[in-house]
Amino acid sequence: MENINEMTNQNESPKVSVFMNALKYGLYTGVAFILVSLLLFALDLDTNSWLNTLTYVILIVGIILATLYYRNKLNGGYISYGKAVLTGFYVSIIVGVIMAIYIWIFFSYINPDGLREMMDIAEQKWAEAGLSDEMIDQQMKMSSKFMQMPLLNIFTLGGMAFWGTIISLITSAFLKKQDDSFNSTFK
Repeated sequence: MENINEMTNQNESPKVSVFMNALKYGLYTGVAFILVSLLLFALDLDTNSWLNTLTYVILIVGIILATLYYRNKLNGGYISYGKAVLTGFYVSIIVGVIMAIYIWIFFSYINPDGLREMMDIAEQKWAEAGLSDEMIDQQMKMSSKFMQMPLLNIFTLGGMAFWGTIISLITSAFLKKQDDSFNSTFK
């Protein structure tokens, strides 16, 4: 009788849901985003576009770690493609919410001139690219509309969800591991 109980316990669904696992890893990834952002700001490297791509590496790592942890530690070594994608999507949504809040705090209290500085850098790059003054003015007007705090937060969340989903669709193809055993058909 004891062996039957052990077998049924091994075949049960994991105690931690996909969302709760993603929440944990989303928080870890969000904190990593904030720490890297603050480090780049402290070192005055926050306008370096090459270093800002590091955030995508952090998101990729966070999604992979969350998926692997769920697969290997919580689900007996198996995860479907759909659950793997869902894990990455949840991680990216949680990171997006954290980053939207952080951006609001950062540009409101830590670096209130940061948005204007970003606009000045963009204006300089457009001038270096050879755009006319009229075209630069048009670009500045359009960009300033999107650099307002509520829209910036929405774009941060939406962008994180979009890129997280794309990353999840790709990584899940490599991380999925179907349970093809006879017992899996009865779960």
